[in-house]
Amino acid sequence: MCTKTTFQKLLLASCLSLSLNSCFKGDPPTPFVQPSEVRIDATVPEVVYINQKLVTLDARRTNLINGHRTLRYKWSCLIYPSNLPPNFSDPDNELTLIDSLRVGTYQLQLAVTDTAGNSNVSKFNMVVKPDSLSGPPRMNVLRDTIFYLPKASIALNGSIVYSVNPPGRDLQFKWSLIQQPAGSPPLEILSPTNPVTSIKGYDTGRYIFRLEAKNDLGLSAADTMEVYFKRETPANQVKIYENLGWIYVNDDWGNSYYYLRINDPGNFIDRTSTDMQVQVWDYDLQIWSAPDKYEWYLNGEDLVVFYYGASEPGLGTAVRVKVTFF
Repeated sequence: MCTKTTFQKLLLASCLSLSLNSCFKGDPPTPFVQPSEVRIDATVPEVVYINQKLVTLDARRTNLINGHRTLRYKWSCLIYPSNLPPNFSDPDNELTLIDSLRVGTYQLQLAVTDTAGNSNVSKFNMVVKPDSLSGPPRMNVLRDTIFYLPKASIALNGSIVYSVNPPGRDLQFKWSLIQQPAGSPPLEILSPTNPVTSIKGYDTGRYIFRLEAKNDLGLSAADTMEVYFKRETPANQVKIYENLGWIYVNDDWGNSYYYLRINDPGNFIDRTSTDMQVQVWDYDLQIWSAPDKYEWYLNGEDLVVFYYGASEPGLGTAVRVKVTFF
């Protein structure tokens, strides 16, 4: 009878023999090559204003372009005005906030090291300017819209119609209902203090909504939006755009987001249309997204589609977008 130790030795010898046979019979194993380079992709705003209490430094794409291997981060400030360095909320994290800023020029540094000892350093210049805001927010014209019922949900989008000078100011928003069809049921604005809000309780007819944007000086601007609800189902015009890729950006307000840009000058996109629907193909579920999942707006000759998901979208050129006009 074999003892337990002897049995283990025989099993190990058998496995080793099978492993050697597979190596000689098949292709030779691919040697592991340890990465020898660390690349850095970070977003640091070039200009901020003194009223911004927190500024975001975002290096999350560094992990992505380095194959999601384990990395160590170290944010620091090499040059700062008034001999008073800024405060980092989490200097050892890929995403950190800084505060205690003063007017002047800052030079920020990010050092990234992997577990093999490879490292890289990037430096970023950031200028903090005085706060020069003296007037109300500037608002563009809200786009009047027609919705065809039945429709699962309705969203009023005011996030792309206002601008602030200088950027960085916090704004307070307020949606209100100015007019609704006579005899229609009470309408509810679900998030009246958000720039994008949903409504429920609507019926066919003409509604007028008002959006006010107020800055922390107490100065405000406002505009109205007419929304028509109809039950007719008009003929649809549909076009599908292939091989689009998500673009990553960090704007002057410190917001990071992904978007698609569809260039179609005068060919299909009708800027006089009263209603347009944008859907993105879900390769996992093999279906088109819900019509209201992605926000969009027309920018010159381009259609810009925003991604607001909880996780980052897949980068590359494998995105399909369907645009429907009513």
